[in-house]
Amino acid sequence: MSEAINRTGYPSIDKPWNRYFNTIDGGNTVEVPTETIYNYLKKCNADNLDGYALDFFGHKITYGELFDRVEKVAVSMRELGVQEDEIVSIISVGAVEAYELMYACNRAGAVFDFISCLADHKALVHYFQDNESRKVFVLDLFADKVIKAAKEAGYVDQIIVFDLADEMPAITKFGYKLKTRKQDKSFYNDPMVMKYKDFKALSDGKAPLDFEKDASKPAALAHTGGTTGFPKAVLLKDVSFNGVACVYNHYQPLHEGLSYCINTVPPIVVYGYSVGMHMPMCCKATQAIMPKFEPEKWPEFIKKYKPAYIVAVPAFLIPMLENPKMEGLDMSDLTILGVGGDGCTNAFEADVNEFIQAHGCKTEVVKGYGMTEVGASACTTYPSGYAKGDYPVNALGSVGFPHPVNEFVIWDNENNCECKYDEIGEICMHCSTEMLAYKDQPEETKNIHKVHPDGKSWIHTGDLGYFNEDGLLFISGRMKRIILTVQ
Repeated sequence: MSEAINRTGYPSIDKPWNRYFNTIDGGNTVEVPTETIYNYLKKCNADNLDGYALDFFGHKITYGELFDRVEKVAVSMRELGVQEDEIVSIISVGAVEAYELMYACNRAGAVFDFISCLADHKALVHYFQDNESRKVFVLDLFADKVIKAAKEAGYVDQIIVFDLADEMPAITKFGYKLKTRKQDKSFYNDPMVMKYKDFKALSDGKAPLDFEKDASKPAALAHTGGTTGFPKAVLLKDVSFNGVACVYNHYQPLHEGLSYCINTVPPIVVYGYSVGMHMPMCCKATQAIMPKFEPEKWPEFIKKYKPAYIVAVPAFLIPMLENPKMEGLDMSDLTILGVGGDGCTNAFEADVNEFIQAHGCKTEVVKGYGMTEVGASACTTYPSGYAKGDYPVNALGSVGFPHPVNEFVIWDNENNCECKYDEIGEICMHCSTEMLAYKDQPEETKNIHKVHPDGKSWIHTGDLGYFNEDGLLFISGRMKRIILTVQ
């Protein structure tokens, strides 16, 4: 190791990762944002209002324009009757409206819930009833099944439908309309249904909201995959998103100027809309929005956007590695490649390393670890060479250092004590980004926490792992939420 540190033999006390953080301006202290999600995004882009926030098939929207849109949509929500703390259900793929609605809910003090567009009738009825949803926003492609489920659920009184074509440039819109011309849109005749453009018009002539959301209240409702027992609804607060964004913004900043982000993960899991949508925009990135990602088009996307940041699942990367049209393409602009949703083998990680470096990327795959209950990402590896000094910030199979806003401990449950270096135990987290609670499940909320002898309440993840002497975390048991990134 490159620098001696005081050794007690216990990682949570020694904090060997601080050797790396201390070389960065600001050291190992990161100020956790106290603002709402929307206000933190505005703060991060206060000097970037003319920079592009969204690029939807060539229709580019600046941050200033996005903020104006959010303000108007927030007013329309209040005009529609959306109340503070009310859960608003959203069913969408990647779309301009998804960004507008996420931030407008936050601006209006409502709680947004991105429900999977893959959910079947039974699941949709359950979500609408559990949320007591009165207002549902849905992409027209899923409108029929949503309307049927909403009527059975019994709570929904308004369904607002949007069309991808509304934000497309003229030529792209013409092709899309031609492709979808046979779609039955008779659902617009249903008295429950309102067109999104008519919804947005509710704010015409109205004053901006004279209201500020309490950032300590719920901001989002996310759904777990059930790996801790059964699927649960997780109430996340604003810091669950901002705490993740501020760490990446401080320790893993994107390029100066225009930096494109390709987010292939739809807004159906917290990883997709926290690490995939909110975090890059807090780093001033431009989101290249893709309603349906087509992995075979990687060469086209790389040439068109020259992305600095990519969010994907492992299955989407395999076509990149195997596509002969990728040969000779320059990927030197790539700063972060985020891969989540599924675990990755060491062999796959090594293959990705070799591939991106052969295409001009000057770094290697770096990874992370987290869970829905802490805002998706709580631990990550870091880029070699960014710090002042030669520090071990990565290793094959490692998932990195705890974020400076979080605490980790490897716990020996049998002896009720911390494990030493290289000893396997349960991974436990004490995070500033932690959820408020599981919705309507106080016992489950209580069960995932345990008070340790230090008096702190720790989330017990159910995953097994260990820290090596460099402070890098390795998963050795059940892998639940693995995030890979290239930096």
